[in-house]
Amino acid sequence: MESITIMPGRRKGRVSVPLSKSHLHRLLIADYLAGGDMFTRSFDDACEDVSATQRCLKELRSSASPVLDCGESGSTLRFMLPIASVLASHATMLAGGRLPKRPLQPFLDLLRPNGVQAEAVFPLELEGTLRPGKYVVPGDVSSQIITGLLFALPLLQGDSVIHCNGILQSRGYVDMTIDVLKQYGISIVETPEDFVVQGGQKYILQRNALPERDWSSAAFWLAMNEMGCQIELPEMNQASKQPDRVMLDLARRNGGVIDVSQCPDLFPALAALAASRNCTTRFIGVERLRIKESDRLAAMADVLSRLDVPCNLQAHSFEVMGQGTLLKGGVEIATYNDHRIAMAATTLAAICREPIVIDNPGCVAKSYPDFFTQFSHLM
Repeated sequence: MESITIMPGRRKGRVSVPLSKSHLHRLLIADYLAGGDMFTRSFDDACEDVSATQRCLKELRSSASPVLDCGESGSTLRFMLPIASVLASHATMLAGGRLPKRPLQPFLDLLRPNGVQAEAVFPLELEGTLRPGKYVVPGDVSSQIITGLLFALPLLQGDSVIHCNGILQSRGYVDMTIDVLKQYGISIVETPEDFVVQGGQKYILQRNALPERDWSSAAFWLAMNEMGCQIELPEMNQASKQPDRVMLDLARRNGGVIDVSQCPDLFPALAALAASRNCTTRFIGVERLRIKESDRLAAMADVLSRLDVPCNLQAHSFEVMGQGTLLKGGVEIATYNDHRIAMAATTLAAICREPIVIDNPGCVAKSYPDFFTQFSHLM
């Protein structure tokens, strides 16, 4: 998709936030393990990551030796590793884009005693099956592998324990997983450091399970509202277990220190919002932002510098020195093929004097395919 020009100024109107891919990933997998067919359905605004999970589940059901194409979806890959190790005697994992370069070795090391090859080389060949036992997971590694284990271990004939060393980052996503598992009849016993999983459990099909709208996508509109826009967001579940619901509170912060270790996907929207404040905002807990679809720290530093917003990028922090004035605009913004960078940059048009140009706007298809269409309908 060619670049797109965004005119400056505040907007108002109504948008339809897409379904939460985090919640939908989990519902699709739980429904599949319960014998359902949700993975065959079409969903409004289905993004590429969700399509990857649906594609993998379809392949798992149709082949004894499945080839699981995870696309660029880290969630799909990390969820499917332990699940495929239970359901298939042999599976091949494919990954595209930047995904093969994102950290996977800790996950393979965790599963290696159960027959998974040691090196993260794609195509990735899985041999053997997952076995019950104790799994020790570093807290600073993505919570997605814990989610994959929580889905897979109840299927085994034997009890297991997932032990977390240190503070578990993105804990809210594990809480969301446990909530979905409970909905489908799976019991997980939590202790301060462990998740105890009884083997031999059965998933119970839920005919009326519905995915929620996505708070991480809503974050960009919420940021624009704090910049003076008037955008309505219907259908949002105010009682959601999605960790990114915290955007409701963080968006109201006026400077100070914001820890994004538990909500890293909110950083681009929050950094853009910080540029509109007349104060300095310091983000901490940013280390994992370097290994997302782009190096999001470097990417947002570039976006803000092009708009003459001072920022200070350090190894463990990111500062935005907002000036409380309109930004110059009149520049082209690089998205780094990262959906959240593209959307964050677009929100900044609300506080620009001149148009800005967004390169490669098609990258938003990863999570919010209709973002620019909906943006164009705002007044």
